[in-house]
Amino acid sequence: HASDRYDLFRVHSNGHLTRLTRDLGTYDPSVAPDGTWLAATRSEPDEWSDAGGYDGGRVVVLRPDGSVETTIEPRTGWMDHSPSIDPTGHRIAFLRQSKLSAGAEVVLVDRDGGHPRVVAEGGFLGRPAWSPDGTTLAVLRYRRDGPQVLDLLDLAGGVTTSWPVDGEGDPVFSPDGTRVLMSSRSYETGPPVVEANVADGHQTVIPQPKMANWTNASYADRAGTELRVLRFEQVVEMVPQRLQVVGRDGTVRS
Repeated sequence: HASDRYDLFRVHSNGHLTRLTRDLGTYDPSVAPDGTWLAATRSEPDEWSDAGGYDGGRVVVLRPDGSVETTIEPRTGWMDHSPSIDPTGHRIAFLRQSKLSAGAEVVLVDRDGGHPRVVAEGGFLGRPAWSPDGTTLAVLRYRRDGPQVLDLLDLAGGVTTSWPVDGEGDPVFSPDGTRVLMSSRSYETGPPVVEANVADGHQTVIPQPKMANWTNASYADRAGTELRVLRFEQVVEMVPQRLQVVGRDGTVRS
């Protein structure tokens, strides 16, 4: 919407759009693997200000037609956002952000909101990412005095592996679970797309075109050899946006 508020749409293979929500406050969707439900963030009209954007939110579980199945209410003084459904389609990970500080939690719940569990605490950015086998969550932790940190949360063993990284935004696991891709959410100031090796933290920078930034990077094929990115041109007052498939060397494929 022109006022930076959001609703969800389904895009069909022929390009036809179906609008799923009509509240101008639903965004950040995650779709279950079998497509039978989705999780999203929902903010109420009184939680919006033109100056500060959304100052409140909760995770909602939606049916494919956009109707609400479950609403997961946040604690007082906190807002919930950035849900991510696990590969089995049974659990949701999301961020719970304090309204009074930079603190946040990574929270794990069942589809119906039951069995809530805080699996990490800190100043986190972006959506948590599930490993393909559903045993690990990747989340970016913000540090004021240094680079961001990629935290890999072992949900079964309770062990966290951390690597300093140059990326930011939403992490994405490679299809084989050996790498994590990160790209900025900001087309104006974001760093390049960075890929980190899960085993040793070694990072590879994917070269971007001059005067352009890539955001929302993900893997375009099961082998992880190509990436899917949104490209923003660095021009004043007009920022054309396009979806591109690129190689790991930065070469545009389509």
